[in-house]
Amino acid sequence: MGWTLTDDLEEFLARADGFLREDPVVNTVALTVTEDLRRQGARLYGTTLFGWWTDAGRIDGTFLWTGSYPPLLSAMPERAARDLAHALAAHGEPVPRVAGEPTTARAFAETWTNGTVPSGNTHPPTAPTSDTTSTTTAPGTTTADSATSGADGGADSADGSVGADGSVGADGSVGADGSVGVTSAGGAVGRTVAAAGRSGDGTGGATSAGGAVGRTVAAAERGANGAGRVMERQRLYRLGRLDVPDPPPEGAARVAGGADRALVLDWFAAFDRESFGDGDVNRTAVEGKLGDGRVTLWEVAGRPVAVAGRTPMVAGMTRVAPVYTPPEHRRRGYAAAVTAAVTRAALDAGAADVVLFTDLANPTSNGVYLRLGYRPVEDRVVLDLT
Repeated sequence: MGWTLTDDLEEFLARADGFLREDPVVNTVALTVTEDLRRQGARLYGTTLFGWWTDAGRIDGTFLWTGSYPPLLSAMPERAARDLAHALAAHGEPVPRVAGEPTTARAFAETWTNGTVPSGNTHPPTAPTSDTTSTTTAPGTTTADSATSGADGGADSADGSVGADGSVGADGSVGADGSVGVTSAGGAVGRTVAAAGRSGDGTGGATSAGGAVGRTVAAAERGANGAGRVMERQRLYRLGRLDVPDPPPEGAARVAGGADRALVLDWFAAFDRESFGDGDVNRTAVEGKLGDGRVTLWEVAGRPVAVAGRTPMVAGMTRVAPVYTPPEHRRRGYAAAVTAAVTRAALDAGAADVVLFTDLANPTSNGVYLRLGYRPVEDRVVLDLT
């Protein structure tokens, strides 16, 4: 029983892919991020570290840590989360933030903040070249994405929730009238905190829910057990039955192509600036979306007014992320329309499950996704351990 840590993507997938595919909806970020890494190169998001926890020969938990996103913990027994804190400490890993289901994340945080290791920078050091197994006892957003997840896939958020690499991130905002500013649905929990370098609302601002890490959020209190400050509360949604806006706004949807590259890169960067403050878009990841036809534009009189993306499909599941409407086009229903359009495109491509993340601090975006037919699955948190 214990954790095995590795930086080898293929080894991680050989051991843990079956565990992740048992519940592709809940494991959306890990599945889509590892698929992006498999397709576009293991260094797509910088350094990586993976791990799986076994008990009686069965895998019962995983974590994913990419670039400067926080470690993303899957569902796992509390003792596994506590063991992971010790395993990363023994491996010399400073962990300033962690993301996952609240009970799991807090079990990790409680162990970590009780003096396991000192706080450090957000980047994992060079991962081992071979597995390191720890039996010492004692989480990419990447939010669907402007409304559920990170624009490049983390955290992933389709407007609101997960990070660009699939760890936790930026997604989730829609105006009361069905319009949306910045949202993130990529997944994962896309990016949640700009300081971590890493899945619109009715006022035209930016929100992050999915993904899943980069803004000041209302929920800044410490948990009841004193373990970690809550930086973001996210909600994972799964599509029930798609209900398109009726009446729809003016315009129509179309798939973005190579001629739209500059516009899409500019809007994804704008999404990152509004959501995370950095505007440092992952061009390779965005171009991967474009090349696969996973970016949808909403146009009025031939002029794009909103954009939405989606992750690669894995195990019949895809996540919306990101969703973005420029300020001058907000409050007209375009974000809701483009989210519905990218959702329809995913269904037409054969997706059995379409998911996104939202920021629970933004009730407007949550209401919009409910009206589109998305239904809650579970909540996630990003905790600050510094």
